Amino acid sequence: MMGSSNLTESGMTRNWEATVFLRSIDPSHLAIEQISSWWEETWGESHPVTDELLDWYEDIRESSDVSPDTTSEEYDDWEETNHPRNASIVWARLGYTQGGSKNQMDIPTQFGEFFLEDGDRWKVDSEYYITFRFEGEKVDRKIKYHDGSKQTRIYLPTETGGTRLAEMFNSNKFDKTSLRYYFAVFRRVGEYDYRLRILPPEKVSEIQTEINSAQERDQVVETDEETNRLVGWV
Repeated sequence: MMGSSNLTESGMTRNWEATVFLRSIDPSHLAIEQISSWWEETWGESHPVTDELLDWYEDIRESSDVSPDTTSEEYDDWEETNHPRNASIVWARLGYTQGGSKNQMDIPTQFGEFFLEDGDRWKVDSEYYITFRFEGEKVDRKIKYHDGSKQTRIYLPTETGGTRLAEMFNSNKFDKTSLRYYFAVFRRVGEYDYRLRILPPEKVSEIQTEINSAQERDQVVETDEETNRLVGWV
């Protein structure tokens, strides 16, 4: 018998686990052919490991409560926590951004707690400064529990890739190339410290795994038609 299956809730219901029990080592045995076929098919569906993926995984390991000594049960509890404050990643379609620079992004109130630390209070007019690791630089930006919208307002950098966000915004909500359809991805690194990416629509496939994971866990919120925003967390 060979295998490394994790007999946890996530291992039994979501992940792919494999254990093989063989009574014979005959290479012509049907089971050998079936295992080989399954392995080739599974390998073909895998994603190449890139430097960016390794950086993301390192961020997740450093920022989560999971350590090598954590038991399987504790890991499952962390994985199943469904409040955004406990997420490792929050992503959002920018939708209708505000301000002269079009860098003010409102998302549902509870997502503000994702950016806070233990002991912080999140109420109307609360403000905190956080660090975004963005396009090779560290920039400090404000988040606020906005009194007017009663939502979390994030003050994004004012440009991406050398182009100002205001120049990328189109008031026509049917223009699929507009800033409205860009995605912001926040990955927790440390206290008040987050890696930020702003992705154009054609690069959203780079975070498709995170989007799918959030949808599978029913951890996606869609805002009203006017703001046209989709927010998820994992």
